[in-house]
Amino acid sequence: MRSARHELDSQANRILTRSRRFMVGSALIVVVVDALTKGLAASHGTVHRNPGMSFGLLADTPWLATIVSTLALIAVGWAAWRWVRNTADALGWGLILGGAVGNALDRYVQTSSSGVVDWISIPGYPAYFNIADVAIRLGAVIVIARLSWSAFRRPAVIRSEQLVTTDRE
Repeated sequence: MRSARHELDSQANRILTRSRRFMVGSALIVVVVDALTKGLAASHGTVHRNPGMSFGLLADTPWLATIVSTLALIAVGWAAWRWVRNTADALGWGLILGGAVGNALDRYVQTSSSGVVDWISIPGYPAYFNIADVAIRLGAVIVIARLSWSAFRRPAVIRSEQLVTTDRE
């Protein structure tokens, strides 16, 4: 007979596995949509190549931008795998991971000097961007909102020594 603790552990593992699958699926969708839209934009000649990172940072040293983005991708992958606990977390981390992989593929597949393909331009916005960039930002908003909501809902912890007064009457 299974214990209640074993049953809870089993249920938690199923939820974790389902959340991680959802995260990986979300990331794959972002990678595919990003690649397709970049291909369509390139076929119409409406692309801008960014050898650097967001807003052209490290554009003069594309090799450094590649190293930094690779390290960021590894850190995001580790954090996402470790911290995803539910569907909302999975969606946020999946969007960030998918966007990071989409831009990393541009860096690795293209020659290192050509950089990431950006094709979206909004009047008044100072930079070109792509679907991967949108996914990263949207995912970050979701993750930050989830972390903030979790902190807001978590009851304050009062240590026992805080309850002891120094006044002894």
